[in-house]
Amino acid sequence: MWFLLQAVDGAPYNESDPEHLAMAGRFVADLHTATTARRCTPVLPEAGPQRYLRHLLAARARLQECLLISHSLDHVARRTLERVVGLLDRVETGWHAVGARCDDAPLVLVHGDFRPKNVFVRHDGGGLVAFDWETAGWGPPPADLTKADVATYWRTVCDEWGTVSLDTVLAWEWVGRVFQALAAIDWSSANLTLEATADQSESISNVQVLGEGLSEVWTRA
Repeated sequence: MWFLLQAVDGAPYNESDPEHLAMAGRFVADLHTATTARRCTPVLPEAGPQRYLRHLLAARARLQECLLISHSLDHVARRTLERVVGLLDRVETGWHAVGARCDDAPLVLVHGDFRPKNVFVRHDGGGLVAFDWETAGWGPPPADLTKADVATYWRTVCDEWGTVSLDTVLAWEWVGRVFQALAAIDWSSANLTLEATADQSESISNVQVLGEGLSEVWTRA
């Protein structure tokens, strides 16, 4: 990572810095408007609601397997995983709320993992540089909006997408937070073991925190 920082002569992105957030809003807006309705070769994967529904299903299956097979879970750990499974059930049942906010969104190239560890701010005033495009794909904008200033993003895309309202972009940002939480729960659940280990305890704790975050976001639907 330090090598990359030196290579671009930049500083780490700081999501607490309003200037950085505004730069991110413009960067993501330019990325999205420049790639609207385009496809490139090789074809990139789908990066919309179906991708994140698969994250939900995969995470829930792992948690259910752990509840069914593991004999090392104490009462607290078991209740934690049961609550997260119940939450994922509710999110799946209400998935239409996610799809409805994406139905009329433009299809664009999304980075898919736009967060501080993957973004640097150039010292020469050239804006941002994004790394780690492993999760890039074609889909609606939401996945890239959780670490950017939404108002700046909206003002920038208005030149190309004049009919998109700020309320619509705020709805996309909410969807992006749901996407982000589901992906994180999936990745964290992959670290669960069926034996009583320190790693298992840490993974369960991570799943609990991520579940609480998803629950908080979901209540704003």
